[in-house]
Amino acid sequence: MVAHAQRNTKVATVTPFSNNATIASYPWGGNARTRDTIIDVAALDDAMASANAGESVSLPTAIGFCMFVAREAWRSSDGFDERYGRGYGEEVEFCLSTAALGWDHLLACDVFVYHAGNVSFGYESDQLKIEAQKVVDQRYPDFSAQVQDWIKLDPALPARLQCDLQRLKPGSGPRILHVSHRLGGGVSQYVEDLAAACWAHSECLSLVLAPWGDRALSIEATGGGGRVLCQVARGRCGKIDAGFACSIGHTAHPLPPLRGSTAMGARFARKTGSAFRCHDS
Repeated sequence: MVAHAQRNTKVATVTPFSNNATIASYPWGGNARTRDTIIDVAALDDAMASANAGESVSLPTAIGFCMFVAREAWRSSDGFDERYGRGYGEEVEFCLSTAALGWDHLLACDVFVYHAGNVSFGYESDQLKIEAQKVVDQRYPDFSAQVQDWIKLDPALPARLQCDLQRLKPGSGPRILHVSHRLGGGVSQYVEDLAAACWAHSECLSLVLAPWGDRALSIEATGGGGRVLCQVARGRCGKIDAGFACSIGHTAHPLPPLRGSTAMGARFARKTGSAFRCHDS
């Protein structure tokens, strides 16, 4: 994190990726988060470092659970504003006030830090957040819209996907892309069993492509090679075609919501073998 700040004398803060850091969250951006207690933090940090060495993107605000603060930026704004009291909001105030002075705020795409969340303030956390947000909204009425614009643009998506790809590298066998759904039942069980059998036979890495709500697709590694789940808006799927190149395509269920994922699967598996299997679920 320090290295990112040292590359530019006008960097005020640097925030790492985390499992629970709103706009700096991995594997999902925006306000999504995961509190998976079996996260291998060291492995994730290594994957980030390998996939995104030296890479960063600008943030509208640092995330206060873990942030590097440049001393000169601190001095230029007289530190944190004490009107926020304990807990929340002071890092937003600091970032917005220093941004107005020409300072930048970065997301270090090559660092991952675990965050349990709501531990420091316990049962007081929710109320402290509400009170802090009231102050931020009053002083900076455009801030929430700025954050939503950042989430929509999602400049950290390429870095998250590169980390996904780095985590998927292990395995000596070919990759199989299964186009399926997220409805459970016989189709999902069949894909799980087939993926497990392929892994046991030759360490084939199975990726399951399926809808994620109405606007996104998910790609999940399964079947024995470990689980990696990434979420991609349908309109941005072209960014990952090459990285997820598969040797075999398997369409397990062509439901209408899967039209986007079927086309994406065809691009992944072009010039390769493919199989189609229709189930009655």
